[in-house]
Amino acid sequence: MVQVPDEALLVGGNALTIRVRDVPVVDVFTFFNPLPPSGNVPAVLSFEQSYTRTGSPRTVKPTSTDPTSAFNWAGEMWMSTATCTFAVAYADGRFSAHGSASSAGQFSEMGFERNGVFVTRGDR
Repeated sequence: MVQVPDEALLVGGNALTIRVRDVPVVDVFTFFNPLPPSGNVPAVLSFEQSYTRTGSPRTVKPTSTDPTSAFNWAGEMWMSTATCTFAVAYADGRFSAHGSASSAGQFSEMGFERNGVFVTRGDR
């Protein structure tokens, strides 16, 4: 997990794009023991992910009042089309991959949401 800089997020009209370049990351091969010799490998990652919303929003109302519940959220959500391109390479050059994907014919949505303690009485 890395912090994405503010300038990596581009919002305009019906579209949102997240663009990062040459972010240092670590490829970790085991979940419970991320320390060597389990195989941590320094790598560099670049990607661009874009969402374009379509149609009218649907309003989501919370179905729980428990602030820790996954069902305690409210918002406005639009159907969207998402696209992504990526490239990753090990710092030592032993491995690299690149590709692209699209949500065309699949599911994608984008919107605004409030969850947990940020859900208000007016959302219910």
